[in-house]
Amino acid sequence: MYNCKDEHLASISLSGDLILHNLASGGRATELKDPHEQVLRVLDYSRVSRHLLVTAGDDGSVHLFVYMSAGFLVESTFCTNVDIGFSPSNDKIIASVGLDKKLYTYETPFSSLAFRDDGLVLAAGTSSGRVVFYDVRGKPQPFTVIRAYGSSEIHFLL
Repeated sequence: MYNCKDEHLASISLSGDLILHNLASGGRATELKDPHEQVLRVLDYSRVSRHLLVTAGDDGSVHLFVYMSAGFLVESTFCTNVDIGFSPSNDKIIASVGLDKKLYTYETPFSSLAFRDDGLVLAAGTSSGRVVFYDVRGKPQPFTVIRAYGSSEIHFLL
């Protein structure tokens, strides 16, 4: 798969290799093994950011990678089974589906958090200026989301 600027081509293998090919030089920009050494089945590049790609494989885990000139940095690991992809308009939204008949969405990375004094409500600040509220006793979905600072990252919650 090509990145959104057609600078790199990423390839995956059944042996768990992820290779990034530099299209300008014709060589390999970097190569690494899947963190869990799983068979890699799916790969997707962000359509917005040329530095973000995601892989998933047989063990059900999903790995979000950030590529910089120094190489890959593994950012996060999630769970899935069958397919995964970035939103075509927002590289902070990833969706995955699996054989468990569930659709998962992974949104903007969280940048801060705070618990209410009773410990039952968790507020999580995002890098896109939203605060997401969760009831830790209930469903894993947020019960409220508010826009706090336009699109500025929230560094601290109290």
